[in-house]
Amino acid sequence: MNSLLLFLSFTSLFLRTLSTDSLTPTQPLTDGSTLISSGQIFELGFFSPQGSAKRYVGIWYHNFSTDTVLWVANRQSPVLDRSGSLRISASGNLILVNGENITLWSSNVTISINSKEMTVQLLDNGNLQLNDSWNVVWQSFDYPTDTYLTGMKDGLDMVTNVNQLFTSWKSPNDPEKGNYSMGIDPDRSTQIFIWEGTKPRWRSGQWNGQVFIGVRGMLPMYIYGFKLSNFEQEGKMYFYYSAFNASHRYVLSWDGSLKHLIWQSDTQGFVPKSIDEWENGNWTNGCTRRTTLSCERNTSNGDQGEQDGFLMLQGVKLPDLSDWDQNSGSISRCEQTCLANCSCKAYSFVTGIGCLKWGGDLVDIYMFSSGGENLYVKLAGSELATKKKKILVVIIVIIVLAVFISLGCIYLVFKKRVTARDEEKNRKSQHCHLLSFDSIVGATGKFSHSNLLGEGGFGPVYKGTLPGGQEIAVKRLSRSSGQGLEEFKNEVILISKLQHRNLVRLLGCCIQGEEKILIYEYMPNRSLDAFLFDATKKRLLDWKTRYNIIEGIARGLLYLHRDSRLRVIHRDLKVSNILLDEEMNPKISDFGMARIFGRHDNETNTKRVVGTYGYMSPEYAMHGLFSVKSDVYSFGVLLLEIISGKRNSTFHHPESYLNLLSYAWKSWNEDNAMDFIDTSIRDSCSWTEVSRCMNVGLLCVQDRANDRPNMSAVVVMLESGTIDQALPRQPTFAAEKSSSDTESSTFDMNLSANASITRLVGR
Repeated sequence: MNSLLLFLSFTSLFLRTLSTDSLTPTQPLTDGSTLISSGQIFELGFFSPQGSAKRYVGIWYHNFSTDTVLWVANRQSPVLDRSGSLRISASGNLILVNGENITLWSSNVTISINSKEMTVQLLDNGNLQLNDSWNVVWQSFDYPTDTYLTGMKDGLDMVTNVNQLFTSWKSPNDPEKGNYSMGIDPDRSTQIFIWEGTKPRWRSGQWNGQVFIGVRGMLPMYIYGFKLSNFEQEGKMYFYYSAFNASHRYVLSWDGSLKHLIWQSDTQGFVPKSIDEWENGNWTNGCTRRTTLSCERNTSNGDQGEQDGFLMLQGVKLPDLSDWDQNSGSISRCEQTCLANCSCKAYSFVTGIGCLKWGGDLVDIYMFSSGGENLYVKLAGSELATKKKKILVVIIVIIVLAVFISLGCIYLVFKKRVTARDEEKNRKSQHCHLLSFDSIVGATGKFSHSNLLGEGGFGPVYKGTLPGGQEIAVKRLSRSSGQGLEEFKNEVILISKLQHRNLVRLLGCCIQGEEKILIYEYMPNRSLDAFLFDATKKRLLDWKTRYNIIEGIARGLLYLHRDSRLRVIHRDLKVSNILLDEEMNPKISDFGMARIFGRHDNETNTKRVVGTYGYMSPEYAMHGLFSVKSDVYSFGVLLLEIISGKRNSTFHHPESYLNLLSYAWKSWNEDNAMDFIDTSIRDSCSWTEVSRCMNVGLLCVQDRANDRPNMSAVVVMLESGTIDQALPRQPTFAAEKSSSDTESSTFDMNLSANASITRLVGR
């Protein structure tokens, strides 16, 4: 699914790259660049009229020269060089500025929203629109120049009497406003006028609902007709031309003549007779065949190529000068006789008339929006093959789109299920303040390596900063870690319910898809192991600081075991899970493997042993039995590591094979504790406190759980100020070590009912 999303994202990006019909506030249009409507019909950009160096912003037919300009923005204020830029201003308006940043033209409308939300788009009907998030706030169709396109409305405001006019160019090469204008009769009669200055030169006559009565020979179907509507409720009267597509246009020429022009850029099998005249807007010479018919070719070599055929044009006004074939009484017979006659260029079979054929030029053809007849134009076989290829391409595109839509539907269904699953997870994590994944990504700088605080057994931890400036620690659970959803929910529920000054505080969480993230208060001094086992930083941990850390950990464990609403066994107490705040106060963290006990439960067992090498009690490591005394054992190891400044998992005495626990007991038993104490604190420590702490530590790591004190007794012994304590027994349990063992060697053991240990898997 990820691959699919990546492919869809790439495809979407590719399609957006092809689309050059829009502007945004960060993407101005400079001289030399253009916008092209999505259907590649119209183009907007800078142009210079023939014989002029002045630059104007205009719209013309795509792939044609700028001599076919249909609309001009800055008619009265040209750019004198190529420094012009069309852009969305800070006010949200569409403006044209020159190289000195002087505004030469503006859409000049009032924008009520942030300009960053504005866009400009060139449509396939030739309309340039300025849009906010919801509405069109300005469009070029409301401000025509000399050309009338399908969809334009020529309006008369019957309240202000302002008439919206089409105005001719000053000359064929000067788009400045000329002498002639066209619009609705200002006296509110349903007529169209052409004025020279203020003098009327032509009027259409009244509109009777079908035709202008003053236009000689005008029929109801004539060029699709006009439609005049009186919108009295809006206080405006409009006329608009109802044509079938954007190829029709009316141009009010500079000499006052009104021309109706039809542009057809994709006439199958035909090309302009004169490319130069065509590109200059002179289409009077019409078109010629692109490929000669096979029956007209030199057949001396006997190869006529593919057989000729017919292209059907639907819904047209049939061309003039037809011949009636009374002998062809069916459409198939009409086709056969036309195909057999090389001089026959097209045919049509009309109900009530029969077979009509054309042998000369096809003139006076119109395509109706509805009605009309079918005309079959003879084309070379290769042209029809090209048509078939295009149809095949269209079919393939439709199939591909259908596949994409199907895959999109599958993805939406999948996403809906994932969303439902996430909502269920969030419901179960209701005790936790939920943060969005995007906000966490932003807070951590996209999980930047520079913000990485460390890497635990269940995934990396990053430093982050919330928008308000609060610093946080973000624990992102690795998908490959052993901590699944149950461990995650366990940690969320536990920490959200536990409040103690020596427990790390949970600020929030995030569950999105496969992402499981916890957000903690940020500990500027990170974890205890970063100081304790560093040759330089350990000097910052004097004995007073270490003693406060030991007491704080003990109080935190006592809260978990006895004083909290829940009786909690941590099961993974170790030096790296002790965090230090700015004042070096300890806070117990990482409750992913913690278990909740009933108030009267003392011990339970598990077939899945998880923990860290060097900190697990003998009964837990060997038989899967754990209780509050398991945490006591881990605390004893941790206490002896704080005193010695050495890791239990990697300690090796140079003169014997003693591990750290055995070495501690030997030093204490022989009244030689100074040899065990970290050299960096020997001169500053209190012998009484160190001796008392070693005694407590050795009591905690005794082999039998019943011989170990509980945490309430530990706190009393640490804070009593007396060394009158029980004597510890010599610890005999020591796991076999290798030179590759490290403190982070956390492992997962599966215990069966018939064997003490069946499998050992590192993680």
